[in-house]
Amino acid sequence: MSAVELVEEFYRLLAARDRSGLHEILSPDVVVQYHAQPGLFPWAGTFTGHDGFDTFLAAVGDHLEIVEAERLDPIATETHVVVQTIGAWRLTRTGTTIRGAMCNIFHIGETQIVAYEVYADTAAFQAAWVE
Repeated sequence: MSAVELVEEFYRLLAARDRSGLHEILSPDVVVQYHAQPGLFPWAGTFTGHDGFDTFLAAVGDHLEIVEAERLDPIATETHVVVQTIGAWRLTRTGTTIRGAMCNIFHIGETQIVAYEVYADTAAFQAAWVE
């Protein structure tokens, strides 16, 4: 499976909420990093391993709903895939909709995703978060 195919499978499994399938394509030592000041959001910071990935996903799922998301064509090498998404997310506690862009960077090992980084429009998320 190519790097891009692996990332497409990640998104497919994510949409299907197939946690065991996600664990199969994520390294047991996967590192998830949402780049924002630690503690700014429950999903900000670094999470490691399958348990860390599950904690990250739960934090995101408990607080955000995807309203719309358009993934642009990926930029890829054999070891990295960059996916930019333009969309809108809704805070579940307030109903506030956040519009912005997000960039996901996947680091690919021999057969699995070994790291997943998220760079989002932190200012837009923070403004909505503190309303």
